[in-house]
Amino acid sequence: MPALLAEAATRFALTEGQVGMVGSSFLAGFALVAATSNQWIGRFDWRAVVGVGAAVSVAGLAGCAAIASYPALLAALLASGVGLGLLYTVSIAVVSENHKPDRAFGVKLASEVFVAVAALLALSALAAARWGFAGAALTLAGIVAAASLAGLPALPSRRALNPPEARFAMLRRAGARGPLVRDGLPWLGLAALFVSFGGLSALWAFLAQVAPSFGVGRETASGVLTLGLVVSGLAGLAAAAIGDRFGRVAPLAAGMLLAIAGAAALWAGHGAAAYVAGVLLGAGLWNFALAYQMGMIASADGHGRVAVLMPAALAIGGAIGPMLAGALLTGAGYRPLYDLFIAATAVSLMAFVVLGRRLAAARAGP
Repeated sequence: MPALLAEAATRFALTEGQVGMVGSSFLAGFALVAATSNQWIGRFDWRAVVGVGAAVSVAGLAGCAAIASYPALLAALLASGVGLGLLYTVSIAVVSENHKPDRAFGVKLASEVFVAVAALLALSALAAARWGFAGAALTLAGIVAAASLAGLPALPSRRALNPPEARFAMLRRAGARGPLVRDGLPWLGLAALFVSFGGLSALWAFLAQVAPSFGVGRETASGVLTLGLVVSGLAGLAAAAIGDRFGRVAPLAAGMLLAIAGAAALWAGHGAAAYVAGVLLGAGLWNFALAYQMGMIASADGHGRVAVLMPAALAIGGAIGPMLAGALLTGAGYRPLYDLFIAATAVSLMAFVVLGRRLAAARAGP
């Protein structure tokens, strides 16, 4: 997204506030689909849903290459967000049924990142450098089409027939009825996911734009962002490998505290070293914590009603974050952006510590 937003800013001469709106328009379409997932996820063939989502997203991205106005850009990215929302929601439904959600989400996030790395390389080194925004949009459309077709044969057509308790690996006390934790705790986790991802999306959307303030050129920034994505993929694999052998709160807290340290480097640092540290710690390591966040929500959700709303929380948080950041940036520097990220991460961390401890207590039993 940062690479595409940077090209859009150049092509349409966008202000920082408009850049935030462009990113939010895409995520708003995504959120529209994800927020209504409980209404359609069990009604339609998942392969058909993926086919429709791929067609809509590819059409929206390809349409970006032909448009010439800011309102048309918002509409095209809104449509592509709707299509990709369908794809992502189905993928979350599939992964949430795994009996080891932390590890499953770690592998899922890592796979997504490696695709994103390939996309960023294609955009920065080939398409955007030669053909600008239009080439970048068409390249993304091709990547979405290829990824969708590659995953379609292995996709189940419907939800598995396991009960929610088995799907989400709920461990019950002997003779207990209902979920391990009170129904409000999964919602607490979902709210914390929304807040944390909003902060991350705000930072991620502007990482290409903040690079010049550290004396980092466009090509160098692209390389750092690519490295950040590689680290993000490895972080997801690390979460999958570690699982819960050290508990869940400790690894999650370590990842989120390192992210705060990265934002602090951007806030107080100068030069390329501060930019690299901020990108790698603030954004690169995020998938490590995110795998635990999503796994904890899935484990706490004994009825299976909250976990399917995780794409909505990600999408709505991701839509609001860049828009809020764009409104906070008034041309006097990027510190409000870093403050927003640090505050959102800290608040989310406290909520997940509460959730994680309750899950651990329930696992231990009376």
